Amino acid sequence: MSQLPDKSELLSILTNIIKALGPWWGTINLFAYLIGILFVGWGLFYLSRAGGASRQMVTSGQNFIAKFAGAFVAGIFLMNLNNMFDLFSQTLFEQDSQKNLSFSVAAKGPAGTYIEFAVTIVILMGLLGVIKGCILLRYSAEDPKSLWRALTHIVGGVICINILAFIDMLGKTLDGNFETQINLLF
Repeated sequence: MSQLPDKSELLSILTNIIKALGPWWGTINLFAYLIGILFVGWGLFYLSRAGGASRQMVTSGQNFIAKFAGAFVAGIFLMNLNNMFDLFSQTLFEQDSQKNLSFSVAAKGPAGTYIEFAVTIVILMGLLGVIKGCILLRYSAEDPKSLWRALTHIVGGVICINILAFIDMLGKTLDGNFETQINLLF
């Protein structure tokens, strides 16, 4: 039967995970860029099909223009992921978005390591949520419900990427003791 790691080993493991996740930001952005190129290609394919099959489109009910728009917009968003983060971050928080998985917290010791690990995971999930939202945006032409799911993933992902600004905004909104505690942690 294996023993659970003690507190110092757990802190060491979490610190190593935080350091290992840092370089993945660029890799995930590159992956999103490649998916974006693929979506733009699909969008252009749908546009060429719409030009050649305008009569068949009316009789068969296929909407190639809507498929083009969904794929093309999703592809452009994925190809310009960091700029899209800045666009939404400026809209929601009036500041540029975070563009990496590294940051430092004011809290020191084990509490600081736990907070840093939790925030790193939230930022990573936000990045993946925005990418999923862009992929869902591609299917919005075929299923109108996926547009709202896509927008929810994109806005939620941007909030997760800017979790520190969001928590700071909450602290200023709630004021008093809550704001003081937030300022001590971050």
